[in-house]
Amino acid sequence: MAGPIRRQSRKMPSVKKHGLSAFLVLLIFGVAAFAVVNFQESDETQNAVTGPEITLPKQIAPDPGPAETALPDLLAADNIPLDENPTENIALIGAPDTTAPITGPRPPDTGSEPAPGSKTILIDGSPIQDSGASLNTSAPLTRAPIQGLSRTSPFGQVPHPATDGRTAYKSYAKPFTPASGKSHIALVVGGLGVNSIVTRRAISELPGEVTLSFAADTPDLQTWVNQARARGHEVMIEVPMESTNFDPLEPGAVYTLMSSGPDSENIRNLDYLLSRAEGYFAVTNYGGDKLIKSEKTLTSILTHMGDAGLGFLYDGIASGSRVDTLGNAVGLKTVSAQSLLDADIQNRSTVRSKISTLRDGTSVKVPIGMGFSYGSTIDGIKDWILNKPANIELAPASFAMIQNK
Repeated sequence: MAGPIRRQSRKMPSVKKHGLSAFLVLLIFGVAAFAVVNFQESDETQNAVTGPEITLPKQIAPDPGPAETALPDLLAADNIPLDENPTENIALIGAPDTTAPITGPRPPDTGSEPAPGSKTILIDGSPIQDSGASLNTSAPLTRAPIQGLSRTSPFGQVPHPATDGRTAYKSYAKPFTPASGKSHIALVVGGLGVNSIVTRRAISELPGEVTLSFAADTPDLQTWVNQARARGHEVMIEVPMESTNFDPLEPGAVYTLMSSGPDSENIRNLDYLLSRAEGYFAVTNYGGDKLIKSEKTLTSILTHMGDAGLGFLYDGIASGSRVDTLGNAVGLKTVSAQSLLDADIQNRSTVRSKISTLRDGTSVKVPIGMGFSYGSTIDGIKDWILNKPANIELAPASFAMIQNK
């Protein structure tokens, strides 16, 4: 029986193997040589297409014409004396004729902010600084918060007396030493934080003795408080109180202190408003002519402010109120303003006039004038300061709270 058939491997003879390798090497060199030749021919063809350089004929400058019609060379040294401007007397199309006399009535003072640019303002014939000049040279107050002057509420930190007896009223008020032999008045600008331009003007341009009051619901209120104190201003915040024309749909109306609401709800809303920032020494009202007449409800609110170690400045909008009496009875330092500087007319001259008569017909030691965040109000205050009588000194509102007992 024949054995199994096995497949035997066959080897290519060595001659055939080397021949195939030589053929592959020659094929590679051939392809490379063909590519080099074609590249050189393509480059020569491209150069041939370019052709000889073409030279364009030179442009001939136009004849300027007779000498009397040629324009003068304003840049020539002999045409421009060193002390003259060749365009000084050229009138622009549509430019006003500044040589014509000014006729017609003087535009009324609307109290709007002046346009940029330098101008001279005359008051009683005397020039003063322009409306953008700063009268603030005050040193900064201690940065808030001061440790130990707050407690934690459901909404954040709210003012509270320290264990050593320190209060927000004493610690955050502006230090003031009155000059002997002088009378004093206090000025407050309120409604700040709503208009950023006017707010910056009040902080930077008014002296540090002017007290600044911010709306409690102002966004980023702490930043404004810090900036005001850094420029030497003591600060109050305004809490909304119910007025006769109260609209529950107004923004922030949900936190308004109401005359008919339960005391617990008013106290909760007050804590929310007090938690918006730290560094103020007192509270003032925004509206509230209806709440002021509800003495039982008002007494509960004033008691809570006193327990917080604050002061209260009432703007005096409702005549005949007993706010001062009620506040002082519960241990809250309370005073009322004597004049609203811009309630009826927002005019710098009217504001200045009201400040000038602030001491007339009053027995209050330090009368208080309150203005709102109008550009004309800031201008009117500055006008008065620059021309005030030498025997009257400006004092912060906290000083008035001490004196007007």
